[in-house]
Amino acid sequence: MKIQSRRGGMNRARRLLASAAASVLVVMATAPAHADHGGSVGKPGTVGSLISDLYGGDGITIAAGASSGTGGGTGGGGGTGGGNNFSHVAHFTQDSADSLADLNRVLNANIGNNFFNTAVSGVTFDFESGAAVHSDLSLGPIVGERAPTIGAGRVNVSATFTHIGYKQLNGRKTNDLKIDLSHQDIPNINVPFERDQIELDINLKLRQDILALAATYGVTERLDVGILIPIVNIDGKVTSTAHVIDNGGAGIHQFDPNGEKPTDSNSASATGVGDILLRAKWRALDKIGGSPFDIAVVGQISLPTGDRDDLLGTGSTAVYVGGVMSGQFGKITPHLNLGYEYNSDEDKAEGIERSNVRMLTGFDINATKSFAISTDIIARWEKDKDKFYDIAIGAKWAPSAATDLSFNVIMPLNRNEGLRADAIFSLGFEAAF
Repeated sequence: MKIQSRRGGMNRARRLLASAAASVLVVMATAPAHADHGGSVGKPGTVGSLISDLYGGDGITIAAGASSGTGGGTGGGGGTGGGNNFSHVAHFTQDSADSLADLNRVLNANIGNNFFNTAVSGVTFDFESGAAVHSDLSLGPIVGERAPTIGAGRVNVSATFTHIGYKQLNGRKTNDLKIDLSHQDIPNINVPFERDQIELDINLKLRQDILALAATYGVTERLDVGILIPIVNIDGKVTSTAHVIDNGGAGIHQFDPNGEKPTDSNSASATGVGDILLRAKWRALDKIGGSPFDIAVVGQISLPTGDRDDLLGTGSTAVYVGGVMSGQFGKITPHLNLGYEYNSDEDKAEGIERSNVRMLTGFDINATKSFAISTDIIARWEKDKDKFYDIAIGAKWAPSAATDLSFNVIMPLNRNEGLRADAIFSLGFEAAF
């Protein structure tokens, strides 16, 4: 009977794994292809062009008919007429279009970094009876990875809901972004109104909701394979108000009351499959040197299955290879994750290179047999010199021997880098069989 029960579990595991693999193939076959770089502006009308679509997507124009004459008249009166007459309609257009597109690229480059929550909870198995039991020492980390594997023929499944409300971009509040536009230089002309500027006050609201469905299968006692499929909803709204700064004092530049308005707004949203993650973990060493520490090697591939134009994915295949060390000291179980992620599609011309070294270190503590708290420090050092530091604090509760419920919040330690939320909230459910 024990053998039949074991085989039944393995058959269910194989069916789940086959179903997950089929889902990946379907998504990859139907996912849009992206030939451009991950930091570029999306197609008009998508979330990825939320900001660059402002003012019709062509930049700002001012009132037609504003003109100026330079030079002197000939003859007795000597005047200011004649000379060079020119319109000022387009003298901020190119700079405004480029600046809005640049802000859009910065926004797009900071979307799409998700965590693969650990597949090893506190659930273990009694190999005599085959029943799931909870460890007395640890319920496992929430965002970190530890070295133990789940066991041959075993399956872990989880669902995690994450809410991200972005609040800051490179140290400035997203509801108070500013762009200063300079007047186009006019060759051979030196007049005060060339010092005029247009200032854009931008109010951006952007949020993401992610439902991450994950499954891990124990191929052997030392090797796990897993898949994570994120379902992403993203919603953005932006309002821009333009102000003319009359540094030249001539009052030349103004908006046409019957034409383009100084205030414009845009909104966009999308829902779909994000970038699917495939991963494997091999438990390499147990109790190294007689210590309480184990070591594992983790490999992960992020597939560009999410629509980059709508910011559902990065548009780039990424490969991560790293090491995991974890141990046990009574009811305290520390862990260290360190590795490198290579992104295949970088945009060096735009200064966007997201390949990175990442580290996560922390511990979890069992307060009781069915309740534990955990904390982690998360660091990511990108190739383009951006640095991200966060702290994660969470708790796990085990309502039964084979299930866990978790709550976690991630908060930035440095808010002046990239696109940041004040807090990222996650709720998770995990089951093992």
